[in-house]
Amino acid sequence: MKSELDGLLSSMGIVATTPAPAVDVNGFYVTKKTASKYKLKTMSDLTKVASKLTFGGPPECQDRDLCLGPKSQQLYGLQFKEVKKLDTGGPVTVKALQDGDIQVGELFTGSSVIPKGAVLLKDDKGLQGADNPVVLVKDSKNTRQLDATLNKASAKISTAQYRKMTLAVQNDKEDPKDVAATFLKNQKLT
Repeated sequence: MKSELDGLLSSMGIVATTPAPAVDVNGFYVTKKTASKYKLKTMSDLTKVASKLTFGGPPECQDRDLCLGPKSQQLYGLQFKEVKKLDTGGPVTVKALQDGDIQVGELFTGSSVIPKGAVLLKDDKGLQGADNPVVLVKDSKNTRQLDATLNKASAKISTAQYRKMTLAVQNDKEDPKDVAATFLKNQKLT
């Protein structure tokens, strides 16, 4: 994937750092109670019990391959008892999951609204592609030292860390520069 990105960017005089381990893709979440009751760890586990559960997600979910569309059905064959058209990875889906109106909700893995204690089901058949953050730099400004420094910082950005920083900016209204400075300090990169 990175070589494809590098190819696209090179004509614009831009280079990309090595992608961070953080991933922000569509994820199927359940509560701990639901995960325990049905022994759910993976999307394949969900396939076995989907007919007993209600799903909630974006209104267009049943047509989107990365949700419940044709590609998803080819891989997992998820047939839920009911599919509720809610919002796109947001507070309506979260509330429905917390209230028990749905047992499975589609949210973005890097989202700031994932409920505490929610269980992300592992996409064990690879439906979701990579969506890792990268830093883009003008080739004319890039140096080996800058590239090494950026790659070292990127390597520390896990999905949990990405969510933490997103929450600080979106919910706590912290300045992104301050959030980045705190991250770098905490990771002993400054």
